[in-house]
Amino acid sequence: MFDIVIGVLVLGLVALLGWVIWTFVKDPSQLQDLFKKVKDTAGEEKRHVVQQQEEYRTSQEDAIRSIVREEVERMGKQIIRSIPQPANISQNDIINEIRGNRQLLERLSVSFDRMQDKEQIPESADVTPKQYPIIKYARMVDSLSPLGFQMASLSDTSQSACYQIIMHSENQATYHLITDSDVQSEIIGMFNPIITSGCEYDVIPPAINKIIHVADGQLGLHSGVWQIVKRTKIRFI
Repeated sequence: MFDIVIGVLVLGLVALLGWVIWTFVKDPSQLQDLFKKVKDTAGEEKRHVVQQQEEYRTSQEDAIRSIVREEVERMGKQIIRSIPQPANISQNDIINEIRGNRQLLERLSVSFDRMQDKEQIPESADVTPKQYPIIKYARMVDSLSPLGFQMASLSDTSQSACYQIIMHSENQATYHLITDSDVQSEIIGMFNPIITSGCEYDVIPPAINKIIHVADGQLGLHSGVWQIVKRTKIRFI
């Protein structure tokens, strides 16, 4: 019985092969049309798969937008409900409510930042390391405690500057007073706000004609401020 089935299948394949050969010999265009139909069918299936993927991506984006919109609406309703009635308002209540609402907004902001980072920053992004030394300039020492130079206020140019800061690493730097002749007179004229807070010196003569640089000062970076560890040393003549 098994041999009969095998024989029938072999005869069927031979017949099919013979039909294909005969069709091609008789009319080659029919076989070409058959191949074209098979190719068109495969292309249509591929386009269908691509369309399904695009529809899925669009649905995912719509779902994310919906979640964000619902979260914003929920936060807005919570903020409205949390506002105390005029008769019950106290300073502590206002501070606590502001803190709570601010935390909600910060969490939402962090979520957006993480989503944007994943979409906009390539995984293979190469961060170029800083090349030290880095030279910056400042007008004067920040008078707030502790004394130092705010990182955000430093300039890349020496225009209107009285101090030069040289960064040697991420958290160590040196600094000195600019003793260029063009700014000497201005520095001497603004002695108190410029020199006294950032410089070390021994004796102040009755008349100052010139400032001489003696030694660099030392700085350490803490919380965005290059704090003075050791003041730069100068002398007057």
